[in-house]
Amino acid sequence: MNASYGRSVLPGWIEDFSRQNPKIPWKILINNSKIIEEKVLCNELDFGIMDEPESPECFWRELLLDERMAAVCAKDFPLPEHISIRELGEVPFLVREKGSGSRNYTEEIFLKNHIKPFIRMESISTQSLIEVCKKGLGVLFVPRILVSTSLNDGTLRELKIRDQEERRKYYLVRHKSKYLSKSMKVFQAYVENVHRDENLC
Repeated sequence: MNASYGRSVLPGWIEDFSRQNPKIPWKILINNSKIIEEKVLCNELDFGIMDEPESPECFWRELLLDERMAAVCAKDFPLPEHISIRELGEVPFLVREKGSGSRNYTEEIFLKNHIKPFIRMESISTQSLIEVCKKGLGVLFVPRILVSTSLNDGTLRELKIRDQEERRKYYLVRHKSKYLSKSMKVFQAYVENVHRDENLC
Protein backbone atom coordinates (compact mmCIF):
# COMPACT_ATOMS: atom_id res chain seq x y z
CA MET A 1 0.00 0.00 0.00
CA ASN A 2 1.13 3.52 -0.50
CA ALA A 3 3.10 5.19 2.28
CA SER A 4 0.63 7.90 3.29
CA TYR A 5 -2.23 5.43 3.70
CA GLY A 6 0.08 2.99 5.49
CA ARG A 7 0.95 5.58 8.08
CA SER A 8 -2.36 7.38 8.53
CA VAL A 9 -5.08 4.72 8.09
CA LEU A 10 -3.66 1.19 8.19
CA PRO A 11 -2.89 1.03 11.95
CA GLY A 12 -6.57 1.56 12.67
CA TRP A 13 -7.73 -1.73 11.16
CA ILE A 14 -4.95 -4.22 10.45
CA GLU A 15 -4.79 -5.48 14.05
CA ASP A 16 -8.55 -6.03 14.04
CA PHE A 17 -8.37 -7.94 10.75
CA SER A 18 -5.68 -10.23 12.19
CA ARG A 19 -7.71 -10.89 15.31
CA GLN A 20 -10.85 -11.74 13.32
CA ASN A 21 -8.96 -13.89 10.79
CA PRO A 22 -6.04 -15.54 12.60
CA LYS A 23 -5.65 -18.29 9.98
CA ILE A 24 -5.22 -15.91 7.04
CA PRO A 25 -1.52 -15.16 6.43
CA TRP A 26 -0.67 -11.66 5.24
CA LYS A 27 2.30 -9.51 4.36
CA ILE A 28 2.32 -5.75 3.84
CA LEU A 29 4.58 -3.73 1.56
CA ILE A 30 4.57 0.02 2.09
CA ASN A 31 5.97 1.93 -0.87
CA ASN A 32 4.98 4.69 -3.27
CA SER A 33 1.98 4.31 -5.57
CA LYS A 34 4.03 3.68 -8.71
CA ILE A 35 5.82 0.69 -7.15
CA ILE A 36 2.56 -0.69 -5.75
CA GLU A 37 0.91 -0.46 -9.16
CA GLU A 38 3.80 -2.27 -10.84
CA LYS A 39 3.76 -5.10 -8.30
CA VAL A 40 0.00 -5.60 -8.50
CA LEU A 41 0.22 -5.63 -12.30
CA CYS A 42 2.94 -8.31 -12.16
CA ASN A 43 0.98 -10.36 -9.58
CA GLU A 44 3.66 -9.85 -6.94
CA LEU A 45 0.91 -8.38 -4.75
CA ASP A 46 -2.69 -9.55 -4.51
CA PHE A 47 -4.05 -6.10 -3.65
CA GLY A 48 -2.86 -2.54 -3.55
CA ILE A 49 -4.17 0.48 -1.70
CA MET A 50 -3.04 3.52 -3.64
CA ASP A 51 -3.94 6.58 -5.67
CA GLU A 52 -5.65 6.34 -9.05
CA PRO A 53 -3.63 3.84 -11.16
CA GLU A 54 -1.71 5.22 -14.13
CA SER A 55 -3.08 2.31 -16.22
CA PRO A 56 -6.68 2.03 -14.93
CA GLU A 57 -7.71 -0.27 -17.79
CA CYS A 58 -5.58 -3.04 -16.22
CA PHE A 59 -7.23 -2.97 -12.80
CA TRP A 60 -10.38 -3.58 -10.86
CA ARG A 61 -10.58 -0.73 -8.35
CA GLU A 62 -12.90 0.61 -5.69
CA LEU A 63 -12.76 4.01 -4.01
CA LEU A 64 -12.02 3.60 -0.30
CA LEU A 65 -11.21 7.02 1.02
CA ASP A 66 -11.44 10.65 -0.01
CA GLU A 67 -8.85 12.36 2.17
CA ARG A 68 -8.27 16.02 2.88
CA MET A 69 -4.86 17.36 1.89
CA ALA A 70 -3.23 20.44 3.38
CA ALA A 71 -0.62 22.92 2.25
CA VAL A 72 1.46 23.62 5.36
CA CYS A 73 4.41 25.77 6.35
CA ALA A 74 6.23 26.84 9.50
CA LYS A 75 4.32 29.19 11.79
CA ASP A 76 6.59 32.14 10.91
CA PHE A 77 7.00 31.36 7.19
CA PRO A 78 6.56 34.64 5.22
CA LEU A 79 3.24 33.86 3.54
CA PRO A 80 -0.30 35.08 4.32
CA GLU A 81 -2.89 32.58 5.51
CA HIS A 82 -4.94 32.98 2.33
CA ILE A 83 -3.01 32.61 -0.90
CA SER A 84 -3.55 31.91 -4.58
CA ILE A 85 -2.04 28.92 -6.33
CA ARG A 86 -0.11 31.37 -8.54
CA GLU A 87 1.62 32.84 -5.50
CA LEU A 88 2.73 29.35 -4.45
CA GLY A 89 4.75 29.11 -7.65
CA GLU A 90 7.19 31.62 -6.15
CA VAL A 91 8.00 29.74 -2.92
CA PRO A 92 10.23 26.71 -2.24
CA PHE A 93 8.47 23.35 -2.10
CA LEU A 94 9.26 20.16 -0.21
CA VAL A 95 8.11 17.08 -2.13
CA ARG A 96 8.08 13.30 -2.03
CA GLU A 97 9.95 11.28 -4.66
CA LYS A 98 8.57 10.84 -8.17
CA GLY A 99 6.02 8.03 -8.32
CA SER A 100 4.54 8.74 -4.91
CA GLY A 101 0.90 9.72 -4.60
CA SER A 102 1.74 12.96 -2.79
CA ARG A 103 4.18 13.94 -5.55
CA ASN A 104 1.60 13.16 -8.23
CA TYR A 105 -0.96 15.27 -6.37
CA THR A 106 1.45 18.21 -6.12
CA GLU A 107 2.56 17.99 -9.75
CA GLU A 108 -1.04 17.77 -10.96
CA ILE A 109 -1.89 21.03 -9.16
CA PHE A 110 1.02 22.88 -10.73
CA LEU A 111 0.52 21.36 -14.17
CA LYS A 112 -3.15 22.32 -14.17
CA ASN A 113 -2.21 25.90 -13.32
CA HIS A 114 0.78 26.10 -15.73
CA ILE A 115 3.26 26.68 -12.93
CA LYS A 116 6.83 25.43 -12.71
CA PRO A 117 7.45 24.90 -8.97
CA PHE A 118 10.68 25.68 -7.16
CA ILE A 119 11.55 22.32 -5.54
CA ARG A 120 13.96 22.76 -2.65
CA MET A 121 13.95 19.22 -1.27
CA GLU A 122 12.84 15.77 -2.41
CA SER A 123 12.60 12.80 -0.03
CA ILE A 124 11.14 9.32 0.25
CA SER A 125 10.22 10.16 3.86
CA THR A 126 7.13 12.25 4.58
CA GLN A 127 8.23 12.64 8.20
CA SER A 128 11.59 14.10 7.12
CA LEU A 129 9.76 16.61 4.94
CA ILE A 130 7.48 17.56 7.82
CA GLU A 131 10.47 18.21 10.10
CA VAL A 132 12.21 20.32 7.44
CA CYS A 133 8.95 22.21 6.90
CA LYS A 134 8.84 23.06 10.61
CA LYS A 135 12.26 24.71 10.20
CA GLY A 136 10.79 27.19 7.74
CA LEU A 137 12.52 25.83 4.63
CA GLY A 138 9.50 25.43 2.38
CA VAL A 139 5.85 24.54 1.80
CA LEU A 140 4.55 20.98 1.82
CA PHE A 141 1.38 19.32 0.50
CA VAL A 142 0.56 16.47 2.85
CA PRO A 143 -2.45 14.46 4.08
CA ARG A 144 -3.86 16.65 6.82
CA ILE A 145 -4.18 13.76 9.27
CA LEU A 146 -0.37 13.39 9.27
CA VAL A 147 0.17 16.95 10.52
CA SER A 148 -2.90 17.42 12.73
CA THR A 149 -0.81 17.37 15.91
CA SER A 150 1.66 19.91 14.52
CA LEU A 151 -1.19 22.17 13.40
CA ASN A 152 -2.78 21.96 16.85
CA ASP A 153 0.44 22.74 18.72
CA GLY A 154 1.35 25.58 16.37
CA THR A 155 4.61 24.24 14.96
CA LEU A 156 2.97 24.24 11.53
CA ARG A 157 0.17 26.31 10.04
CA GLU A 158 -2.17 25.56 7.18
CA LEU A 159 -2.36 27.75 4.09
CA LYS A 160 -5.78 28.35 2.58
CA ILE A 161 -5.45 28.19 -1.20
CA ARG A 162 -8.15 30.06 -3.10
CA ASP A 163 -10.13 28.08 -5.68
CA GLN A 164 -8.30 24.83 -4.97
CA GLU A 165 -9.97 21.57 -3.94
CA GLU A 166 -7.53 19.89 -1.58
CA ARG A 167 -8.65 16.25 -1.71
CA ARG A 168 -6.87 13.00 -2.47
CA LYS A 169 -8.44 9.62 -3.25
CA TYR A 170 -7.27 6.15 -2.23
CA TYR A 171 -8.39 3.02 -4.07
CA LEU A 172 -8.33 -0.69 -3.34
CA VAL A 173 -6.97 -2.23 -6.55
CA ARG A 174 -6.20 -5.67 -7.96
CA HIS A 175 -5.36 -6.99 -11.38
CA LYS A 176 -8.60 -7.24 -13.38
CA SER A 177 -7.84 -10.88 -14.25
CA LYS A 178 -6.81 -11.91 -10.74
CA TYR A 179 -8.30 -15.13 -9.39
CA LEU A 180 -9.76 -14.49 -5.94
CA SER A 181 -9.11 -17.17 -3.35
CA LYS A 182 -11.40 -17.48 -0.34
CA SER A 183 -8.86 -15.60 1.82
CA MET A 184 -8.64 -12.80 -0.72
CA LYS A 185 -12.42 -12.47 -0.81
CA VAL A 186 -12.48 -12.21 2.99
CA PHE A 187 -9.79 -9.52 2.94
CA GLN A 188 -11.48 -7.52 0.19
CA ALA A 189 -14.84 -7.62 1.96
CA TYR A 190 -13.23 -6.57 5.25
CA VAL A 191 -11.45 -3.55 3.74
CA GLU A 192 -14.60 -2.46 1.88
CA ASN A 193 -16.70 -2.74 5.07
CA VAL A 194 -14.18 -0.82 7.18
CA HIS A 195 -14.23 2.14 4.82
CA ARG A 196 -17.98 1.95 4.20
CA ASP A 197 -18.55 2.25 7.96
CA GLU A 198 -16.10 5.16 8.20
CA ASN A 199 -17.80 7.01 5.38
CA LEU A 200 -21.15 6.66 7.12
CA CYS A 201 -19.82 8.21 10.35
